[in-house]
Amino acid sequence: MSENTPSSVYGQPSFLRQYFEVTAIPYQNNNTAKSAWCNGCVDQKVNDILEFDRQRVNSGEPGTTVRSLEEAKVAAQAQIPPINSSPDKLLAHIPHSSAPSVSAPSGLPTMQPASASPAPAVPPSLDTFAPPHAWEPELQEDFAADLCRLFVALRLAWQAVESPELRTFFRKWLPGTIVPHRDTLSGRILRQQNQVAMNRIKGVIGQSDRLATIQCDGWKMVTRKPIILTMINVNRKEYAIRSHDMFSEDKTGDRLWLAMQSDIQLASDTYNVDIVGICTDDGPDGKKMRRLAQAEMVWLVVTLCWAHQCQLIVGDLFKHAPGMRTTLNEALAVIKWFSNHGKAQYLLHMEQRGTTRPLTLVTPNLTRWSSHGNAIARLVRLKVPLQSTVVNHRVELLGMHARADDESGSTAVTEIICSIESAQFWASAECLEAHLKPLVVAQDILQKPNLRLDEVVATLVSWSHEYFCLFSLPFPFLLP
Repeated sequence: MSENTPSSVYGQPSFLRQYFEVTAIPYQNNNTAKSAWCNGCVDQKVNDILEFDRQRVNSGEPGTTVRSLEEAKVAAQAQIPPINSSPDKLLAHIPHSSAPSVSAPSGLPTMQPASASPAPAVPPSLDTFAPPHAWEPELQEDFAADLCRLFVALRLAWQAVESPELRTFFRKWLPGTIVPHRDTLSGRILRQQNQVAMNRIKGVIGQSDRLATIQCDGWKMVTRKPIILTMINVNRKEYAIRSHDMFSEDKTGDRLWLAMQSDIQLASDTYNVDIVGICTDDGPDGKKMRRLAQAEMVWLVVTLCWAHQCQLIVGDLFKHAPGMRTTLNEALAVIKWFSNHGKAQYLLHMEQRGTTRPLTLVTPNLTRWSSHGNAIARLVRLKVPLQSTVVNHRVELLGMHARADDESGSTAVTEIICSIESAQFWASAECLEAHLKPLVVAQDILQKPNLRLDEVVATLVSWSHEYFCLFSLPFPFLLP
């Protein structure tokens, strides 16, 4: 507070003097009032100015320096409009301050209406209001690093850090901290945390036998751009290496092998590991890439991905058994019809009351390899509730119509009811579940990140035994 500030400006100097700085400058040509600044608002603006200066210095902008606290304070007061120094104006500003809110003790002049309730006899504690102080640089860096890891763990968009609600939350509960800018959080801080993670991985890998396998697979980003992600597996734990943008590249075995060669060298130089095996799917580019790898690096154990192979076998099963495909299509029609009619789902839930926890039919997703088997298993499990729904609510079901139905809507629901009432449909569905279950179990095993080759062999042997027992049973409606 300025030395020229008269103590009569404050009703109680011990209360407001801590939170406002009143100068001798007249407030807007008013000779009876002085210009005041809220310490909380000024401190927050000083933090923003210093963070902006640090960003410019870190970006390498020539001729930039970080201003001192006094210089930043002068700049902050130049950007913040002053406040009238009268006690009622200062009290009115407290709820809008960048510092936590505080209630005024009794005895201070207030602007309460005549109908307001009287002030409490015991004044609230002044400990609830603590003027914010800027954190130490080391503590601020730790906060920014933890915030970056939090955003990555929760998969939050970097632009969320600019949300006014988020900044208000931190300003209220962590006064004095500097919430980093989006460019800082996703730039300098993210690069630092990436290096920290790499150093941690080096420490973990350095304690193992240094033998690693490398594998790759193709993905599509949210923007539908194709990428190839490579990862290494050391001591049955996987580590991502690098992603390759393939949007403008040809999907060929030669191009994939070039990417794998660079990643093998990167893994060797960065983590000091010896690549002893390579694994890809059995696509055209993967096949040629494995041939090139076997020719140039004869010591490599080259194998294909059995999780992909298991999914291809599911397709071959439906291809060579038309009866299975017919049963699957009929089952999917029942599942999709109930999924498109909310009232039908409600009736199905009502039929499950008192017997079991209400379950919902599962719609399979092509990107989830075992989802078809799980969808058929759930359908078979809900056989009795579905049949009771048809028996008890036939009229209501016949009256339902949704956009996904045909023009009349009656044809679809009639076919659904006929399927649910058909004993042959349920026998076929149960048989289909029995044939898909070994594939579902095998799929869960074969897509483990720490899968070993001996586990692949054991899975195939168990798989073959399951199907040998199944094929010995008569299922005439599933034969071509």
